[in-house]
Amino acid sequence: MLTISPINNIGYYANLATEDYYLDGGEPEGEWVGLGSRLFKELSGTVKNEHYQNIYHGVSPCGQYALRQFNSSSKAKQRAGWDLTFSAPKSVSVAWARADRKLRHKIQLAHKLAVLKSVSLIENNVAVTRTGKGGLVQEQPIGIVASCFEHSTSRAQDPQLHSHCLISNIAARENGTWGTLDSKHFYNWKMAIGAAYRAELAKNLQELGFTIESDGESFRLGEIPSDICNFYSKRTKDIKAELEKSGIKNSSSRAGDIATLLTRQKKDTISRVDLFNRWHKELDQLGYTESQFQQRLDMSSKNVLLDLDQTNNLTIESLGEQLINSKSSFTVQDIYKQAFVTAQITLDGITTVKLVVKEFINDFNTIELGFDSKGRQLYTTNATLELESMMINKAKGLTKQSSFEVSLQSINKAIKSNAFILSDEQQEAIYRSCEPSNLRTIQGSAGAGKSASMNAVRKIYNENGYKVIGAAIAKSAANNLADEANITTFTIAKLLKDESRLNLSNSVILIDEAGQVSTKDLLKLINLAKGNNCKLILVGEDKQLDAIEHAGSLRYLSQPEVIGTTRIESIRRQKNDWAKQIVADFRDGNSKNALFKLDNKGLLNICNNSENTKRTLVERWCQYNNNKPENDSIMLAQRWDDVIDLNNLARKELQQNGSLSTKEIELDCTVSNKIFSQKLAVGERIRLTQNDYKLGLTNGDIGKIQEIYSNQNGSYNINIELDSGKTINLSTEDYSDKNGNLYMIQAYAMTVYSSQGLTIAGDSFVYYTSGMDRSNTYVACSRHKDNSHLFINKTEINELISEKDKSIHKDQVFMHVLATKMASNERKVLATELASEIQTKSVEFRI
Repeated sequence: MLTISPINNIGYYANLATEDYYLDGGEPEGEWVGLGSRLFKELSGTVKNEHYQNIYHGVSPCGQYALRQFNSSSKAKQRAGWDLTFSAPKSVSVAWARADRKLRHKIQLAHKLAVLKSVSLIENNVAVTRTGKGGLVQEQPIGIVASCFEHSTSRAQDPQLHSHCLISNIAARENGTWGTLDSKHFYNWKMAIGAAYRAELAKNLQELGFTIESDGESFRLGEIPSDICNFYSKRTKDIKAELEKSGIKNSSSRAGDIATLLTRQKKDTISRVDLFNRWHKELDQLGYTESQFQQRLDMSSKNVLLDLDQTNNLTIESLGEQLINSKSSFTVQDIYKQAFVTAQITLDGITTVKLVVKEFINDFNTIELGFDSKGRQLYTTNATLELESMMINKAKGLTKQSSFEVSLQSINKAIKSNAFILSDEQQEAIYRSCEPSNLRTIQGSAGAGKSASMNAVRKIYNENGYKVIGAAIAKSAANNLADEANITTFTIAKLLKDESRLNLSNSVILIDEAGQVSTKDLLKLINLAKGNNCKLILVGEDKQLDAIEHAGSLRYLSQPEVIGTTRIESIRRQKNDWAKQIVADFRDGNSKNALFKLDNKGLLNICNNSENTKRTLVERWCQYNNNKPENDSIMLAQRWDDVIDLNNLARKELQQNGSLSTKEIELDCTVSNKIFSQKLAVGERIRLTQNDYKLGLTNGDIGKIQEIYSNQNGSYNINIELDSGKTINLSTEDYSDKNGNLYMIQAYAMTVYSSQGLTIAGDSFVYYTSGMDRSNTYVACSRHKDNSHLFINKTEINELISEKDKSIHKDQVFMHVLATKMASNERKVLATELASEIQTKSVEFRI
């Protein structure tokens, strides 16, 4: 893992150079690293406090001259430097603690060499110094000045092998002068650098005989049991708990620094011999003896020798496949990160990865695009452009086909006989949908009545002898379309899978929430329509949330010069005009107006920290349900861990008022490839998270647990009454993944992404976090018919306030920063669009 923190207190970090943590031999002395350090004879070896103090104050080691320009206006703004902390995976630290002296030194050397290689990567690929008037010109320095301090324990005295690499805010230029560094590049490259360190470390450890296993984007040693790693993660848990109080997810943020210091215990005076004795005793008590460790290591060493020739190496082909699996375009940092993540398992180190990345970027199949909003060079591949081109051309071709004639009389009849008066926009959308063309797109604001319009379209086509079916990515959206438009619906996955059995010939297929359909799936749907002589009507809005993978197709096709679209702008879902205007303001980026309107209506809730914000939200949600039990409600959050927190808080409230049984079981449950420990009881509101058509279970179905029975084999049978009225009985043994994780989750709260397409006949309660841009905020704050209650964690928003923002009046800065974040537009675009808008601009990285 890599964390990055600005050096705010030079004196604190100075202790790293002088503090002797143990009576019997301290940590290794700090060492100067970086090519810039070699320019000073004083920085050729171990770190001395005088030299350290001078360097990080921006002057030469002996204090003779300045290495940064100082004046009254700039001195306070210049950083001393940045602490890049490289931490080994916990299994590596535990192996270090369990190993004998000889192997322990080898593990430490493997770690040190990985850190040094990573510093070299930073120096050659990442570091940028500023020159010219106002520092507007950027160039690669000839070297950086850094000091590395290797430490082996956490403050909780758990084994934790890590190194503080303190990069000074000075850099040597080609012309012999010195300048400051642009830190944004460190943060842009953070994930790639961290993966590079782990890749090099994995290679080094495999050479020592360890087994390397994938662990998400990291790796773990196969010789170390996971329960042992969990036992020695006390410090991580302390920091995480402190961060969660404030709702900060980034431990390298300013709040992360504070959390680290608040949980920073003073290390007891203890000899290293005693420390190792204690660890060995603990490990013995945990059942992981030295002989067991050695036996596992010996067996792994034999397997390593047998498997050396079978190792899959990193190639430009495999790298390209991994990159385009989810994205249509990617930055150079994305390329390096993916290559290094893969290299942890292929055991290719930093040197090999750099060669493969260079070959990949120079390959004729890799296409250089323009720049993203952060000034980073973007790339794509020929395969991606070919996929997008095929989708676009086939969509245009389908549009030109005209196989679905209906009479004007039947259209007018359906509009006039509708249960309620359709707006002019809705009528226009109906006319456009019923044109003979085999492909049409309809866009509309959230709650503008798109589904109601599609109900009229269904009647028209049914009257003219056509079969009409609906489909959406999420089952919840498909169910909503079925309810509001009276259309038989499927998930898109099921539609594509069961195409041959559904008798789709000459059918009209309505795709709801079409903005969430990836380019790959849209191409499959177009092929399906063409092969079965079907008509596709794509219904959605490109201002809402995009597809998770390969997004941007609906927006691109809706452009007038491509296919075009018809929009329904007027919002109808909300009952009050002021509520409709709030939704429109969030949609259009007028977030400040929306926030003031919510505040005036008493719907904006600003709390001091994450814990208080969530607790207040759940209390208001419970009060609402008690006062208006006949109404629907929903709690929404962007992140899954926040959804889990809200669900748990809701359960406690429900158990206290007797709505939920206190007799409960606890199971590992899975949703969206995430694993959560869930407590389930009679009366529990739950959501199914996996389609299983053999069992008759559908992802997204919501219901209430009626009974729970335990079986002799340790599994459970659960009776559930679904909101549809259907009663199901499932076995936890049958409805689980291969690891026994149940496909179920509590349903009091849900993610914003999952909620798109839903209409709540009541109030919504939204937990806002700083990762929510315009589309997230718009979707979250438009699900309700009555009111949307917005809950803000003040601490998290204060994290976003920059020095520039602080120039705004203190009573206005909070709302300004919050509104700016809510209005930010992070929309995704096709690589095809970027390819047509290539900019000429200097590249901000080096290979």
